[in-house]
Amino acid sequence: MAESIAKHKNKTLNKDYYYYQHTYREKINPNHLGKIKGTGKSKVITESVYLGTARDILEAIKGSRSKYYKAKEKKVLGYL
Repeated sequence: MAESIAKHKNKTLNKDYYYYQHTYREKINPNHLGKIKGTGKSKVITESVYLGTARDILEAIKGSRSKYYKAKEKKVLGYL
């Protein structure tokens, strides 16, 4: 159904924390098929993954980029 990044504010520490949220519908009885009215009850399921603060996310992006470029550099040096 939907994917989003939600920001939650901790009022005591005055920090923003980020979560990745994925929401979808799932049939309660898997034998009931279809998407039209009257084909069985469904429930909304939301999965949340904690991403951290903005600084944590930025450090993770920088770290993954440096690992990527180091791997590329090793590959290029291997060809020389």
